[in-house]
Amino acid sequence: PMVFSGFSREAIEMFRPELEGWGITPVVGGSFAGRSTESEATLEEGAAIGILMVSGDMVAAGVGTVTVNYDGRILAFGHPFMMSGAIEFPMAPAYIHTVLPSLVSSSKVGSPMAPVGSLTQDRSSGIGGVLGAVPSMIPLTLDVEGQPGYPSQSYNFEIVRHRRLFPSLATMALTSALGQAGSGSGDFTARVHYEIKLEGLPKIENDGFISGAGGFPSLTALGLYRDLSALLGNRFEEVVIESVSIDVQVTEALESALITGARINKETLEPGEDIKLKVLMRPYLKEPIEKKFGLKIPEHFPEGKAFLQISAAPQTARFEGMRAPTRFRPGDLDGLLRLIDEDYPANRLDVRLLVADPGMIVDGREMPALPSSVFSVISGAVGREPVGATRASVLVEEHFFMDFAIEGSIIIPINIDRKAL
Repeated sequence: PMVFSGFSREAIEMFRPELEGWGITPVVGGSFAGRSTESEATLEEGAAIGILMVSGDMVAAGVGTVTVNYDGRILAFGHPFMMSGAIEFPMAPAYIHTVLPSLVSSSKVGSPMAPVGSLTQDRSSGIGGVLGAVPSMIPLTLDVEGQPGYPSQSYNFEIVRHRRLFPSLATMALTSALGQAGSGSGDFTARVHYEIKLEGLPKIENDGFISGAGGFPSLTALGLYRDLSALLGNRFEEVVIESVSIDVQVTEALESALITGARINKETLEPGEDIKLKVLMRPYLKEPIEKKFGLKIPEHFPEGKAFLQISAAPQTARFEGMRAPTRFRPGDLDGLLRLIDEDYPANRLDVRLLVADPGMIVDGREMPALPSSVFSVISGAVGREPVGATRASVLVEEHFFMDFAIEGSIIIPINIDRKAL
């Protein structure tokens, strides 16, 4: 069992299947008294030992029993924790609050004290570690601004360095904080901004916007979870996360609108001309609204048929997966970082001008609307080089941010003619 103190029950339940897949049974824990100092702590044989996974304003820890303390070398549990092999987890004495008796498998409910060493092995016969130096953890700060009249909250955590566990534990902390700032079962809107600082690499900075009913779902923090998982699970290079900071604004209202229609000033335009666009939307439980946008056609834009795509950013991402699937298959760490740095927040409206001419993706970068001769030469490298084709080419793109989440998309065919009236 792993005891989670300060985490919401909803957050724990969201990740219960994943945790149980690792052999961990999550248990909701309460607050606990102050920790011991290092000088007071002992890990003699038969004493309780804690594996500290999260420390700070929320705590997550596994608790078991010391089997042997041989000159500062510790063997404990008598069974695996997660069967992770070589690890670097802080270990600490633990205070046992109670024992949950069971004819199948009794378990202890306890709280970790101050860490006194490092666990280095998680094997089938038990866990092993050494007293002394404590391994570093990843600091995470979380600032939550709630409804008017609700005080803002700031949280500070440290989370264990573990490729598989860190994304889940960070997301659980965020989801728990969101649940404390807003309704647990009603309408909500959350604006999330997060920064991931990396050692020796550019930081990742993204935004999210989620609005819905029925409390805060796991989707609220999906962007953070996706980015952390991609970074720590990448197959190119070892990535070291220095810190994570998150800013959240929460309101107890459902702020969203559905795209219901769109109109343009005329269907045939010439290069260099402005497209005047009106987008019709239906907000949730409100009267329809009309938004006006503009998009300039470049002077060099090719004549012929084109398509004007109006879509919510998440819909744009799904469209991109069909139009240019190789864009989402990075060939190196730089390509992965570029991909992670592209966010698609739900409150962004994308207006894009496309042509049916195919292009190529070379080393993660797009070459749109290539002449047939160039396309033929480059496409010959497909399968031998990091090259892929696109089904259409995006030549112009503009982003417009709203105060509400957007759903839906519309595509309008247009003609580009230098002799257009």
